[in-house]
Amino acid sequence: MESIEFNTGREYTPEGQKIVAYKIGTVVKEFDGETYEKYLVYFCDKSRHISELVEVLEFDQRSIMRRYDVCKYYSVYDDNKNTYGSIDDINKINYTLDEKHLYNRSL
Repeated sequence: MESIEFNTGREYTPEGQKIVAYKIGTVVKEFDGETYEKYLVYFCDKSRHISELVEVLEFDQRSIMRRYDVCKYYSVYDDNKNTYGSIDDINKINYTLDEKHLYNRSL
């Protein structure tokens, strides 16, 4: 699984803000009559103990942080409404995007 790690330099901890992100799939979107793919990315803000999903056009720090900064991310839940907190948890589920397992914090 493709991954990237970076430090934003923001001062949430003395070491900055450490992020690790994993490209876990693609999502096909349609807009204005055109179809395109977005990457589905699971990221973990290690400094703030936050793990979420984002959809991005490019798998890079800038794209991930743009979605994170404006709260355009999803939390993933299991059938008992427990959040998944690590990439190991995400790998355990048969991944489908449906309203039952996603909570869109931007709504």
